[in-house]
Amino acid sequence: MILPDFVLPTRANAQWDYSGIDTAELCLDPRHFEQYPYAVQYQFNSRGYRDQEWPESLDELQSAIWCVGDSFTVGLGSAVEHTWPRLLQQHTGRRCINVSMDGASNDWIARKTCAILETVAPAHVVIHWSYWHRREAPAQELLEYLSEQAWPAFYAAVKGPAWPPNCPWNQVSQLPKLIQQEIKRHWVEPDVCDEDLCFFSMDERRRSADFVVDDQANSQHIKHCIDRVQAANTHTKIVHSFIPEFTQQDMYRKRTHSVDKLTQLVHSILSDIDYVPYFPKLDLARDGHHYDIKTAELFVQQLLVKL
Repeated sequence: MILPDFVLPTRANAQWDYSGIDTAELCLDPRHFEQYPYAVQYQFNSRGYRDQEWPESLDELQSAIWCVGDSFTVGLGSAVEHTWPRLLQQHTGRRCINVSMDGASNDWIARKTCAILETVAPAHVVIHWSYWHRREAPAQELLEYLSEQAWPAFYAAVKGPAWPPNCPWNQVSQLPKLIQQEIKRHWVEPDVCDEDLCFFSMDERRRSADFVVDDQANSQHIKHCIDRVQAANTHTKIVHSFIPEFTQQDMYRKRTHSVDKLTQLVHSILSDIDYVPYFPKLDLARDGHHYDIKTAELFVQQLLVKL
């Protein structure tokens, strides 16, 4: 098997009706959730990705378009036919391989992309980077955060009436199987990488002051991730992209620097890469946060120009 470590074990061959915040309890707009007109199901392949089975030959993998990202690439809250990798496949007639994970950090996206470039060297890769402040911290810091803050808050939010009142994160395996399955539907599992033991960023961590308010550090970090990908590339055409409306809204919501300074930071990141320009969020997926088919179609139209 090519890229044998590209496996998300808890999702391999799984089929779910709901995932992450795409539930009636966790969605941003319950009324929108109930009135959403499309059927949504999460079917994962044997590697644990929301995709068809991947080709096995190197030639087929090299001719495919690789799509790497977080939940916006997974298509959280959308029918799989509405996701941008599937729409891109329909428009190009070429196999588009979806390598994405909800909650993925930009470090994770960079690692996966580098492995693809170094092992497969495909003709095309499209990267849909996550929020710029979604980055990883050293293992010990994350372990402390996980055990003291993130896990207790997560467990309290999802536990049912019959669940134990408390459960340490490292004792989940002792819970009844049905509870373990429910936790796996929502919890983002750890990713073991060469550098260290790292965890995907979670919503609670994204709100922590260290990672949100320091625009300069976050910009430098995403630039580091992009530079790492560019350095691993030999002849693959890479198209970079970012979450819609993010540059205008999310990055600027805490103005720790002047607008001119932020503009300089963004320009320093985008000046040397081929990227899809800003595009708006035209519609909402069932969960009320991610975009749906209209926005994905607009994004794909811009990708077609770049590709």
